[in-house]
Amino acid sequence: MKIIPSTLEFSMGMGFNISMNATVVRKVVVQSGGHIEIDSPELQPGSQVEVIVIPEHQTPTVNSLERLIGAGSGCYGTLREADAYLNRLRDEWNS
Repeated sequence: MKIIPSTLEFSMGMGFNISMNATVVRKVVVQSGGHIEIDSPELQPGSQVEVIVIPEHQTPTVNSLERLIGAGSGCYGTLREADAYLNRLRDEWNS
Protein backbone atom coordinates (compact mmCIF):
# COMPACT_ATOMS: atom_id res chain seq x y z
CA MET A 1 0.00 0.00 0.00
CA LYS A 2 1.17 3.48 -0.82
CA ILE A 3 -0.30 6.52 0.89
CA ILE A 4 0.39 9.96 -0.47
CA PRO A 5 0.40 12.40 2.47
CA SER A 6 -2.84 13.99 3.60
CA THR A 7 -3.91 17.41 2.47
CA LEU A 8 -1.14 19.30 0.72
CA GLU A 9 -1.58 23.01 0.24
CA PHE A 10 0.30 25.18 -2.21
CA SER A 11 0.19 28.94 -2.43
CA MET A 12 0.46 30.10 -6.01
CA GLY A 13 0.65 33.77 -5.05
CA MET A 14 -1.89 36.47 -5.89
CA GLY A 15 -4.48 34.75 -3.65
CA PHE A 16 -4.47 31.38 -5.47
CA ASN A 17 -4.17 28.30 -3.26
CA ILE A 18 -4.31 24.66 -4.32
CA SER A 19 -5.32 21.87 -1.93
CA MET A 20 -4.84 18.18 -2.64
CA ASN A 21 -6.44 15.48 -0.53
CA ALA A 22 -4.73 12.33 0.67
CA THR A 23 -4.52 9.57 -1.89
CA VAL A 24 -4.51 5.87 -1.05
CA VAL A 25 -3.03 3.66 -3.76
CA ARG A 26 -3.59 -0.10 -3.60
CA LYS A 27 -3.08 -3.08 -5.89
CA VAL A 28 -5.97 -5.51 -5.60
CA VAL A 29 -7.15 -8.63 -7.37
CA VAL A 30 -10.50 -8.49 -9.13
CA GLN A 31 -12.84 -11.09 -7.63
CA SER A 32 -15.52 -13.05 -9.46
CA GLY A 33 -18.26 -10.88 -10.85
CA GLY A 34 -15.82 -7.98 -11.29
CA HIS A 35 -15.84 -7.06 -7.58
CA ILE A 36 -12.94 -5.33 -5.89
CA GLU A 37 -12.46 -4.71 -2.18
CA ILE A 38 -10.40 -1.96 -0.57
CA ASP A 39 -9.65 -2.00 3.15
CA SER A 40 -8.01 1.14 4.51
CA PRO A 41 -7.95 2.45 8.08
CA GLU A 42 -7.18 5.89 6.59
CA LEU A 43 -10.71 6.10 5.14
CA GLN A 44 -13.44 7.45 7.39
CA PRO A 45 -16.72 5.44 7.54
CA GLY A 46 -19.52 7.24 5.71
CA SER A 47 -17.23 9.55 3.75
CA GLN A 48 -17.48 9.71 -0.03
CA VAL A 49 -14.41 8.79 -2.06
CA GLU A 50 -13.55 8.66 -5.74
CA VAL A 51 -12.28 5.31 -7.00
CA ILE A 52 -10.28 5.11 -10.22
CA VAL A 53 -9.53 1.61 -11.51
CA ILE A 54 -6.56 1.22 -13.84
CA PRO A 55 -6.27 -2.38 -15.08
CA GLU A 56 -2.74 -3.65 -15.55
CA HIS A 57 -1.79 -4.37 -19.13
CA GLN A 58 -3.35 -7.64 -20.21
CA THR A 59 -2.56 -9.43 -23.43
CA PRO A 60 -5.82 -9.94 -25.30
CA THR A 61 -6.56 -13.49 -26.34
CA VAL A 62 -6.90 -12.37 -29.96
CA ASN A 63 -5.03 -9.16 -30.67
CA SER A 64 -5.87 -8.57 -34.30
CA LEU A 65 -8.75 -8.31 -36.71
CA GLU A 66 -8.60 -12.08 -37.19
CA ARG A 67 -11.37 -12.38 -34.61
CA LEU A 68 -13.75 -10.74 -37.10
CA ILE A 69 -13.20 -13.29 -39.86
CA GLY A 70 -16.51 -15.00 -40.49
CA ALA A 71 -18.39 -12.78 -38.03
CA GLY A 72 -20.58 -11.35 -40.80
CA SER A 73 -21.40 -14.73 -42.25
CA GLY A 74 -25.07 -14.91 -43.21
CA CYS A 75 -25.75 -11.17 -43.03
CA TYR A 76 -26.78 -11.20 -46.69
CA GLY A 77 -28.48 -14.11 -48.40
CA THR A 78 -26.39 -13.81 -51.55
CA LEU A 79 -23.46 -11.96 -52.99
CA ARG A 80 -25.89 -10.09 -55.24
CA GLU A 81 -27.82 -8.78 -52.18
CA ALA A 82 -24.58 -7.58 -50.58
CA ASP A 83 -23.53 -5.80 -53.79
CA ALA A 84 -26.97 -4.19 -54.12
CA TYR A 85 -26.75 -2.89 -50.54
CA LEU A 86 -23.27 -1.43 -51.11
CA ASN A 87 -24.38 0.18 -54.35
CA ARG A 88 -27.34 1.83 -52.54
CA LEU A 89 -24.95 3.20 -49.91
CA ARG A 90 -22.63 4.58 -52.58
CA ASP A 91 -25.58 6.22 -54.30
CA GLU A 92 -26.63 7.85 -51.01
CA TRP A 93 -23.10 9.18 -50.44
CA ASN A 94 -22.90 10.61 -53.95
CA SER A 95 -26.26 12.39 -53.84
